[in-house]
This record gives sequence, C-alpha cells and structure tokens, in this order.
Amino acid sequence: MWLAGGAIGVLGLGLYLAWLGLRRLMAAERLVRDLRQEVRSQLREATELKPLVLQMGERLSAVERRAQYLGERQQQVEARATSGPDYDQAIRMAKAGAAPDEIMRQCGLGQNEARLIVSIHGLREG
Repeated sequence: MWLAGGAIGVLGLGLYLAWLGLRRLMAAERLVRDLRQEVRSQLREATELKPLVLQMGERLSAVERRAQYLGERQQQVEARATSGPDYDQAIRMAKAGAAPDEIMRQCGLGQNEARLIVSIHGLREG
C-alpha cells in the first residue's frame, strides 16, 4: 500500500509538472503569436513609410544641392564685391551728371547696372 501511495504521489507530481509545462507552453505560444502580430504590424508601417522616406531623401538631396549652389554663389558675390565694380564712384559720377557709358568704362559696371545707378542717383531734369 505504501508503494501504491508513493506511486500515486509520483504520478500526481508528474501530472502537476506536466500541467505546469503545458501552461508555460501555452503562454509561450501566446507570446509568439503576439510577437508575430507585432512584427506584421511593424512591417506594414515600414512598408507605408518607405515611399515617404525615399521622398524625404530626394528632398534632402535637392536641399543639399541648393545649399551648395548658394554657397558657391555667395563666394562669387563676395569675391566680386572685393574686386568688382566701384559702386561708390559710379554713384558719385551719376550725381555729377555722368552718362551710363562713361560710368560703365570707368567703374567696370555692366550696361544695366550703370543705367540703374544713373536712374536712381543721376541728376534730375526739371
């Protein structure tokens, strides 16, 4: 009897451990199912974001090209300002009544620049 009681106890312990293992297995399966669902959700989001990311990359490249162009233009303008036409002299000449052609020759200005300076700063008739 003692042996039968021990066998029943061992059998009961075995069933309890099997039941615990089954619970853990079911919990692990739920966790795996939840994780798979989360991965699918993340993949959908990534798929939806991919065109936006590509578009932002294209925009960023365009902005970088524009910034580089503007930097180069700024350097050109700065270089021209230090070695370019003498606007102060051109304004003085226009105020003194000089013609655009004379201002162009003496100050290194283009025709449109010289005309503009004469129209703004030149002698007024009347």
